[in-house]
Amino acid sequence: MPRMTTMRFHHCHGTAITLSAGQTCATRGVDTYHDGLAFSERPLCINQRIGLQLGVTSTWAGGVRVGVTSVDPASLQAHKDGFPSEAHPTLVKREGFWVRVIPEKLVASPGCRLVLNLTSLGQLQLFIDGHHKGALLLGLPIRYKLWLVLDLYGNTDNASFVNTEDVP
Repeated sequence: MPRMTTMRFHHCHGTAITLSAGQTCATRGVDTYHDGLAFSERPLCINQRIGLQLGVTSTWAGGVRVGVTSVDPASLQAHKDGFPSEAHPTLVKREGFWVRVIPEKLVASPGCRLVLNLTSLGQLQLFIDGHHKGALLLGLPIRYKLWLVLDLYGNTDNASFVNTEDVP
């Protein structure tokens, strides 16, 4: 597979999100536990490993939400219900969104690293700090473009795309 350029976050994101470091880092404001939706700038490629380093806070409780969408994030600004404040349960009720909550105890350590891999079988495989946790999502419609969905919810207050060669 050809080497991909660094993944970036989409310019459409939750109201509490600030992007930095050339759109490779998303940070949720300290005064809220929601409005932290962020999306990949471009659709995922099959078998592309996506690395994320998470930052955590003890101020809030709740796990980060991770998934994919076949809906172009740019179109969410114009949705009749407005830009969603959270992925779960709001977005998962809409067509074209597949999102799961990762329990906060699995990502509670500062600097926790996730690797996600969208397979040709329509699975989103999850690795946390080098340990395979299995398929986070199954039966994804890989015939469509799928963008990464990341909801910096609860104890997860920031995420940065990292080179997967640096992640176990």
